[in-house]
Amino acid sequence: MKGLRGKVAVVTGGASGIGYSIVEQLLQHDVKVAIGDLNEEKLKEIEEQYPDKVVGVIANVTSEDDMRNLIDTAVKKFGQLDYGFNVAGLSKSGLIMEQSFEDWKTTVDIVLHGVFLATKHEANAMKEHV
Repeated sequence: MKGLRGKVAVVTGGASGIGYSIVEQLLQHDVKVAIGDLNEEKLKEIEEQYPDKVVGVIANVTSEDDMRNLIDTAVKKFGQLDYGFNVAGLSKSGLIMEQSFEDWKTTVDIVLHGVFLATKHEANAMKEHV
């Protein structure tokens, strides 16, 4: 991860799990991070721990307005965007025979549509700051 110093990343789902592990690694390499997540308490905790390196944004990855706001906040706070880590996700566990269609749609919305929306707005921000 050489050459990351001074770069800026967005991490969706960055307040816990794999997303938070990515945030920790980025911060160790002096990358500034905008975290999009629904866990407001954890976002505040991370921001307090890294006040000049992290901005937390309450964001639902299935909302285009939320993704636009997350990316805009990253650029306003840190001046650019270099990387996007779109790792927000979930699934309802259990047998497919017992899973409701609504649970399935929620999973698809988050892991597919969420990545699309985040990538769309990340790419536009990166393009504008090249």
